Amino acid sequence: MAAGAAAVLTCAFDAPVAGVLFVIGKTRRQFAWRTGTYMAVILVTVLSTVMTRGIGGTIAELPMSPAEVLLPMLPLFVLLRRLLGGLGVLLNAGLLRGLAFADAAQRRLYYAYFAAIGLAVGALMVLVPQAATGGEALIRGWVSAEAGVRVMLLLATARYCVIVASYSTGVPGGIFAPILSLAACVGVAFARAASAFLPDGSSATSAFVIAPMGGLFTASVRSPLGSS
Repeated sequence: MAAGAAAVLTCAFDAPVAGVLFVIGKTRRQFAWRTGTYMAVILVTVLSTVMTRGIGGTIAELPMSPAEVLLPMLPLFVLLRRLLGGLGVLLNAGLLRGLAFADAAQRRLYYAYFAAIGLAVGALMVLVPQAATGGEALIRGWVSAEAGVRVMLLLATARYCVIVASYSTGVPGGIFAPILSLAACVGVAFARAASAFLPDGSSATSAFVIAPMGGLFTASVRSPLGSS
């Protein structure tokens, strides 16, 4: 089971090391891990990586410009870490409350809740697609866009609500990419707010986009090694 989970994560994100570490970090307390178990997970992950890259090539799933991090910028990352930790707690609480609300709503009026969510998300995809899609195709554009702090915070709020609402329906669709795009929105907003302390150019902004992806993912799934 652990090998299969690591292989799926590896194929989906083309991240073999993260796939292995994520599975180990999430299951080491639930199962007895032995040398053979580690070797099986690593072997299956390596083979899935070879097959994935053989079929799809080696092009990066999310190409980003080089991130330039200067020493005076490090205190800003400490502040950003605290914000992401709080957002991760808020996200998990919202997901659990959304599931509970959906369960209660389904018992009262069958399928009405799911129909309403589908209608709302469908309308957003037409009117404001940046708030409703997975977002991985939009992240690079956010780095170079000139949107202000308020716009990015509004977009982040909308994406948070869409994530919670969509997840509560129980429809398979994935939550990793939406979490990364939500983190990117927060990172861009933070970079815009701290622009007085940043050098010119998008390289500094990209650093505040890449780091929050791992930070929010870690805060939500509580797997720091797998998130890095």
